[in-house]
This record gives sequence, C-alpha cells and structure tokens, in this order.
Amino acid sequence: LGDVASERARILAEADAQAAAVLAEGRARIAAEVADMEARATAEIEAARARSGDELRAEIARLSAAATTDAVRAALDERTQQELIDGFIAKVGAGR
Repeated sequence: LGDVASERARILAEADAQAAAVLAEGRARIAAEVADMEARATAEIEAARARSGDELRAEIARLSAAATTDAVRAALDERTQQELIDGFIAKVGAGR
C-alpha cells in the first residue's frame, strides 16, 4: 500500500511539473505573439501617419497653388495683363 501511495504521489508530481512546463511554454509563446502583433501594429500606424502627412502636404500645396492662381487672376485686370505680355515680348525681342 505504501508503494502505491508513493507511486501515486510521484505520478501526480510529474504531471504537475509537465503541466507547469506546458503552461509556461504557452505563456511565453503568447507573449511573443503579442509582442509581434504590437510591433506590426506600431509599424502600420507609423506608415499610415506618414501617408496621411504626405497626403495633407500635397493637398495644402494644391490648395495654395489654386489660391495663388485665383489671387493673381483677380489682381490682374486686362490692361495690366496686356502690359505684362507686351513687356515680356519686348524683352524676348530685345534679347535676339
């Protein structure tokens, strides 16, 4: 009866040790997967941030150019435009 009890205790201790090892391995694997997911998410966020910044800068440049064009058109009346054209032609002609 003593041998059975000690064998039972040994088997239970071995099972507990194996369960603890499996649990520790699982926790380590999950921690590694979580770290990998966090790294990928961070990289994706940074890429999206960079893309949105680039898109915003491009849109600002486009709107600035359009506003400048509109402002110049509004500021130049027909007479002023003709004077600029005549002046340009005179410079080009004088350069020949």
